[in-house]
Amino acid sequence: SEPFHLLEDLNGNVMAELSFALPLTTWRGVLNDMTVAIPIIFAGRIDLPILYDNSLLVADTKTGSMFFGPAKFLKEHEMSNQFRGYAWAFEQLAGRKCDGWMLNGVRSKQPPKTKPRNGTIEDWWSEGYVRDIHYFALTPSWREEWLKETLAAVDLFFWMYSRQHMPMTGMYTKACAKYDGCEFASLCQQPPEKR
Repeated sequence: SEPFHLLEDLNGNVMAELSFALPLTTWRGVLNDMTVAIPIIFAGRIDLPILYDNSLLVADTKTGSMFFGPAKFLKEHEMSNQFRGYAWAFEQLAGRKCDGWMLNGVRSKQPPKTKPRNGTIEDWWSEGYVRDIHYFALTPSWREEWLKETLAAVDLFFWMYSRQHMPMTGMYTKACAKYDGCEFASLCQQPPEKR
């Protein structure tokens, strides 16, 4: 009962969870007193390309047990470069123009093991499962903007790497505990000389 249509591949399979690893650029610079050329691969997974009102969009679902209302959820995600990256990747994979993206926010909490003290299971359901959807059109210059932002992030990474220091605060540690945690967390816990 969604207002959009799913897309299928040439074999009639619904396009979902599309993994990709696409060449983006070659970073050239000096690391450890050596001039290097390092291929940069842009990789990820597109949740779901859809057709909505004759527009091709990439849909991404964000889930969590915390949800502080649609306005806060939207503010946390609307400026993310991730979704433009998915649109770019889908265009590379499918050879079709992407018109925008859909943000599908889902709050889901564990159901109570017994009847809630206050209210009913239906009350819990309406409070414990919240869904918030937003649609975004891509601007005419979105590809250039996405590439500029992405290459700036790559340059920043290599700038920090060349100084042999990766910050362990703020946005640099935000993803450390997500998706079962970072496989390199034990390295960060070592003294600097052992990393």
